[in-house]
Amino acid sequence: MCRYNSDQKSGTMQFDEFMAAIKAGNIDIVRQILSNDVVVVYWLTVGLVAAIESGNIDIVEIIIKHDGVVPYGLRQGVEAAVKASQNGESAIVDLIRSHPMFPVKYAV
Repeated sequence: MCRYNSDQKSGTMQFDEFMAAIKAGNIDIVRQILSNDVVVVYWLTVGLVAAIESGNIDIVEIIIKHDGVVPYGLRQGVEAAVKASQNGESAIVDLIRSHPMFPVKYAV
């Protein structure tokens, strides 16, 4: 199993690989990349929305449990999740709303 670090790949390459892994549902790669110091809040927010749009609740859960998730990212995620819930993906909405940092003023 490959370990990722900034010496092996540039941040842009890691972000691209992170997004591809999310869209493909590759949980192992997502976990490996999230274990690095190079992950920034932007990655988590964009990755969360991508995971929601892909309907991958397992990756959504991994991302929202990451220490770097912020309320803004959860709000962005819930906006995407609401759209997903119109297609029967309400479990993702419930998961995000259950996060302790989910801002109540954005509850849907």
